[in-house]
Amino acid sequence: MRILYRLVAATALLATATSASATVVDPAGDLLATYTGPANADVDIRSGDVAFDGTSFLFSATMAGDIIAMPGQLYAWGINRGSGTPRIDILRDPDIAPNILFDAVLVMLPNGLLSVVTVPPAGAPTVTNFAGGTTIAGDTLSASV
Repeated sequence: MRILYRLVAATALLATATSASATVVDPAGDLLATYTGPANADVDIRSGDVAFDGTSFLFSATMAGDIIAMPGQLYAWGINRGSGTPRIDILRDPDIAPNILFDAVLVMLPNGLLSVVTVPPAGAPTVTNFAGGTTIAGDTLSASV
């Protein structure tokens, strides 16, 4: 099963009247040593951006090569919505992302499905699916939430 192991950590921006954006630029060819899937260009993140336009969060990531839909492939953004409590221990490696406090995940699939998973302080996670929520154009995938 081919799963993208690289996660782009997006810190949720505060909802204000003005727009805000955060961009991460990543060197080519630096896949995690623990990643065991094919080292194709479409799993090598070059940059990721999340912007708030006053209404929606706009997520975008550019890979080192065109995105090719493969069974089991997904792209995930870990999100800290500001609660300050780690609820999702995704990375499990303190050297990669110490103090990352994910409490939601945005999952983008090459078939266009977008899933938003939120994890409350107590109880089961909530999954909301949006068919056609993920847009892919060559080496870039994006979504608006």
